[in-house]
Amino acid sequence: MEQIQIVDITNEKPGGFALCGYKNPATQGYQKKMEWIRERLLEGLRYKALYSEKEGAVGSIEYIPGENAWRP
Repeated sequence: MEQIQIVDITNEKPGGFALCGYKNPATQGYQKKMEWIRERLLEGLRYKALYSEKEGAVGSIEYIPGENAWRP
């Protein structure tokens, strides 16, 4: 049976997982998205990646407390 796990992305454990369509950590888009995430993590952002042993990153969700949300 395939192992699937939910991985918390934090500033201490940034991951290396696909982020919002960016799969290659060497690309400029991935690096910019990770920089944005690191800044938002300080504001309470939570970013979770769904990781499959077979397929790699297969999904993610990000959310932030309402008082720091830019759009309800």
